[in-house]
Amino acid sequence: MIALEISPITDFSHRGNCQAASQAGSGASANGIWAGHINHIKIDQCEILIILIWVVMKRVLLTGAGGGIGKRMRRELAGVYPTLRVSDVADLGEAAPGEEIVLGDICSPDDRKRMVDGVDGIIHLGGLSVENPWDDILRVNIDGTYRLFEAAYEAGVKRIVFASSNHAVGFYPRGQILDSTDRPRPDCRYGLSKVF
Repeated sequence: MIALEISPITDFSHRGNCQAASQAGSGASANGIWAGHINHIKIDQCEILIILIWVVMKRVLLTGAGGGIGKRMRRELAGVYPTLRVSDVADLGEAAPGEEIVLGDICSPDDRKRMVDGVDGIIHLGGLSVENPWDDILRVNIDGTYRLFEAAYEAGVKRIVFASSNHAVGFYPRGQILDSTDRPRPDCRYGLSKVF
């Protein structure tokens, strides 16, 4: 269980109030530091809970920002962090206000270093998002992700959010209700990469 204390003076529990929180400054909480922000984002049928510790997370990297979920997350995260660094192997267009674009491949050591340099946190959506030959899945989703995490560690990144998939448990019967104690049962090579 994660406990996060929100300021007793002002409730910043809905999207868009990070700006208000930063403007509120030291008066936003009893201890002189704005304590946190909880944000629910609804994407299709997935609800993503984002917890922001404003004092710590000044620059956050979103990998896979050109993919289906990445594009939606990029829009939803606009203004949530002081700087959102977006990355992908695909063209991401022009940077929006508060954004930095770093094009690159998580399989490239030089690109990884540029991606993680100076960030406080990472939301990792990059990689192959559909079934592919095993060699590609292994190179990008497993080895590339591992090496991105290692680069983040070496750069002193404080937090990483890793997006998994329903394919990690896809061999369970559809009607079976699962919880955190159920073991992974991937239904494809892509699902297996999400178990690692």
